[in-house]
Amino acid sequence: NLEAILAASPAVSVVSQDSGPTDAQAAQLEAAGVSVAFIDFFSHPFQNQARSLKLLGGIISRTAEAEAFNAFRQTRLDAIAAKVATIPEDKRPTVFLEAHAMITPDCCSSPGKGNVGDYIAFVGGRNIGADVLNQPFGKLNLEYVIQRDPDVYIPTGGPHLAKAGGFVVGPGFTPEQSQAGLRRVVSRPGIATLKAVREGRVHGLSHQLINSPIDVVAVQALAKWIHPELFGNLDPRATLNEINSRFLAVPYRGDYWADLKPA
Repeated sequence: NLEAILAASPAVSVVSQDSGPTDAQAAQLEAAGVSVAFIDFFSHPFQNQARSLKLLGGIISRTAEAEAFNAFRQTRLDAIAAKVATIPEDKRPTVFLEAHAMITPDCCSSPGKGNVGDYIAFVGGRNIGADVLNQPFGKLNLEYVIQRDPDVYIPTGGPHLAKAGGFVVGPGFTPEQSQAGLRRVVSRPGIATLKAVREGRVHGLSHQLINSPIDVVAVQALAKWIHPELFGNLDPRATLNEINSRFLAVPYRGDYWADLKPA
């Protein structure tokens, strides 16, 4: 609502790429003296995270802090990229990441080309959704997922999945509750038959870590799950602790990922 924005008299309007104002609305804001800044933590966050954070840092006079964090993130990404470059194409596991698993009765929300699919490719995985979805997110048929029979299965979740009975994680939830949610997710018809489930390569990830400046924590978790032989020494928890102590005014407390344990 442009009238509401203008009534608030902001210096800057920060909007998300592909979900912000139209070009005409942006022009109206600019004409009224309100600068419009576009950021992207959703469509292609892997590509645009650093630029978005640098832009936000500049807006609030925290450029040095934004640059320090971006350098921290890039150092860890570079270390992963160097190892992934040695992995032959035929040694890259297939991955099915189901976004917000069980939020609706049907299956299966998945990244396509963009969003967390870019992260899966970066750490040396093959996102099965990218083969059929041209947009950042979409739906896969359960039959397609069963036919592809992925090597690794990663449902995402969080507090918003509590009512649906899905994977819950984060402050306020115990490891036992997270395990119970993962078990409900993998017990669904079709999903229960996947090779990843049979072989114990199931991991739950908090969805909020993906579309966030601290996405490097999720990158490390994904690398460890998809290529444990290469990245077994990565410690996403230590990385999150360092981010908490060095960069965050409000630290992340609790757990934000989990491995499905044997029954």
